[in-house]
Amino acid sequence: MATESITFKDKVILVTGSSSGMGAEMNLRFAKIGGLVVVHGRDSNKMQTTADKCEQIHPNRHKPLQIKADMTNDSDLRRVST
Repeated sequence: MATESITFKDKVILVTGSSSGMGAEMNLRFAKIGGLVVVHGRDSNKMQTTADKCEQIHPNRHKPLQIKADMTNDSDLRRVST
């Protein structure tokens, strides 16, 4: 089954470390097929760039939620998981 035939319409998707690299590419694919992506990372500029790209390719131009957090920090981890 081709990825493009799968829909993630109205599904919230959180990929940790998704502001750059493989995580960003995953978010772009999910956004392209209708997923409501959350961009996570430690660098606000990279997060904004990825969020903008996701918004541009999302079928409904959904603006992604951005979460700045370091997953090695206990308080950040608790904040993201709640």
